[in-house]
Amino acid sequence: MKTQRISKLLAPALLALAVAPFALTVQAGPYGDKTGNGFDREEMQQRHAEFRQTLHERAGLDDATREELNGAHEEHWAAMRELHEQHRAQVDEILDDEQQAALEDAMQEMREEFRDGHGKPGRHHGDRRGSDDTEE
Repeated sequence: MKTQRISKLLAPALLALAVAPFALTVQAGPYGDKTGNGFDREEMQQRHAEFRQTLHERAGLDDATREELNGAHEEHWAAMRELHEQHRAQVDEILDDEQQAALEDAMQEMREEFRDGHGKPGRHHGDRRGSDDTEE
């Protein structure tokens, strides 16, 4: 009985860990549509569903457990969408259009700087150690 409770608590956490790389990829990418201005949300959701199905098969989960996990996943994403909408509304109240554009430009610049330095030893999050520059 105790093992079953622990399993029920751990299963959503394990699923979250397994899906986290996808979530981080999505979060880092632009929100777009089917016009070529970003990713296709339906395609992404399909890929995630396929990934979860494969994950569940490899883990040997039965259909009832899969359904529970899928339900937990849907609840999680619905809550995240609602939180995102609330945050967007707050930002809209705080910043005018010009400030929002400036913030988006600054974020884009920082992403590009990060991508340019990514993968180079000692060059993570603004850390310049390990670069060709000598520190005095």
